[in-house]
Amino acid sequence: MNSPRFLLPLLTVAFLATGCAGVRETTRSVVGVSVRKLEDARANALRSEWVCTPEQCFGFTAARAKESGLLVLQENRPRLYLVITQIPGVVNSSEVGVFFVPIGPRLTRVEIASPSELAKRKLSQWLLSVFPEEFSPHTPQPTEVR
Repeated sequence: MNSPRFLLPLLTVAFLATGCAGVRETTRSVVGVSVRKLEDARANALRSEWVCTPEQCFGFTAARAKESGLLVLQENRPRLYLVITQIPGVVNSSEVGVFFVPIGPRLTRVEIASPSELAKRKLSQWLLSVFPEEFSPHTPQPTEVR
């Protein structure tokens, strides 16, 4: 009869011993907002450089994505990335990660990553069309590093 009383403390200790990062990532995967696959896809990301701080680029992109009817699944300001879906011209609901990397004072590399080549390219084209002239890119066309 006393075994259920000991089960909860035992499970709590097991949970704490294994850490919560794996549980957190598993939970995110189950609800469909895991960024791990997008981070893995960064090796083949489309990259461009913009004259703005990472925070400016992040804020501008998030606001314009919402105004344009794109679905922003995640907005992680501390880690400077967005997860966006419902991209026009993409039939499935592929997720695309947009990562903002500081590379100098007021200079940011924007990396667009996704397992879906089509979704990645469509979002990159959209971003090039909406970024303001004052952010004038150093690399006007996104490049893929292989």
